[in-house]
Amino acid sequence: MKVRIASACLFINIFVGAASGQSNQLPFDDSLILELMERTHVPGISIAVVDQDQIFTKSFGVRNADTRTLVNTNTIFEAASLTKPVTGMVAIEMVSEGLMDLDRPLYQYVDYDDYDDLSHDERHREITARMVLNHTSGLPNGRRGGSLEIYADPGTKFGYSGEAFRYLQAAMESITKKTLDVLAEDYVFAPLGMNNSSYIWREPVRENAATGHAADGTVSRDIYTLNTAFAEGGLETSIEDYTIFVKHVLGRFNQDDVVIQEMFSRSQEAADHDVEGSLYWGLSWGLDVSEDRYRAWHTGSNGQFKSFVVIDFNSNKAVICFLNGVNGLDVLPEIVDSTIGNSPLAMFYQQTIVDSMNYPKEL
Repeated sequence: MKVRIASACLFINIFVGAASGQSNQLPFDDSLILELMERTHVPGISIAVVDQDQIFTKSFGVRNADTRTLVNTNTIFEAASLTKPVTGMVAIEMVSEGLMDLDRPLYQYVDYDDYDDLSHDERHREITARMVLNHTSGLPNGRRGGSLEIYADPGTKFGYSGEAFRYLQAAMESITKKTLDVLAEDYVFAPLGMNNSSYIWREPVRENAATGHAADGTVSRDIYTLNTAFAEGGLETSIEDYTIFVKHVLGRFNQDDVVIQEMFSRSQEAADHDVEGSLYWGLSWGLDVSEDRYRAWHTGSNGQFKSFVVIDFNSNKAVICFLNGVNGLDVLPEIVDSTIGNSPLAMFYQQTIVDSMNYPKEL
């Protein structure tokens, strides 16, 4: 791989020359994005702002710092953990159809010929879909040496867990006899017209896929080409597509849709950071709540790909970002402040997730 250390001057030239957008312009000065990208050495970003019924999308920088191919609003990024709200939507829709119960233990659905990793611990019989979606399953975020252990009694403690989402995926697939990528297509992508979204790799999108970059802005790795769906972080999508999803969610919330209201109800306290407001978890979404603020949020981190979404239900605004650099989440507080308004808790979103994954060394 050709390694090139990019100077600040080079970054400025790339970003100014590469900014491209839709017919709508972002409701703030582009110079903010350019300055943040230069500071964090993130080569490319796609951003969308939802404001009432309007959608503003724009892309900056490059998909690949070596080839300098430009990002556009249909560029494919790894959504990372922004996958979880989509998986959560599929699960909630299945619940609304009576295919699954949020509070029925998942072991009653799972085909153990496909998923027998938890049978050694009787506590697995307590884990429900609700516990998975609000991160109280007791399962770790990832496996240790190939084994899967329950680190806390299910339902008692907030602990962010991607592995729990895989367990939920096994249940959903056992119930329907369909793989998660097919379920997501049936319940979300096809109905909403999200034609650039998939849990598994599609070769035709390669020519417009972003490349991941290291902390200094140099090329680090290609986008993942997954042939199996992963419920916790396998979605690959574009800013235009994910904004369709967010706009759909926001619209249904405002219509008092019972499915969406369930997703955004305070299900579990996540952390107390001793600032104004509190962080909770709904069903597959984080919640930022105060006397005058009700927001849903999620961050995503697949190493060299970062992402975040924040929805403000009071103002009917949202911001979504996909970034192709290790330092991408460093821009979150300033972008949220400049688009949908400040929250003193925004700087703690990712920390809340990471802190909850500091499991005890001895299980």
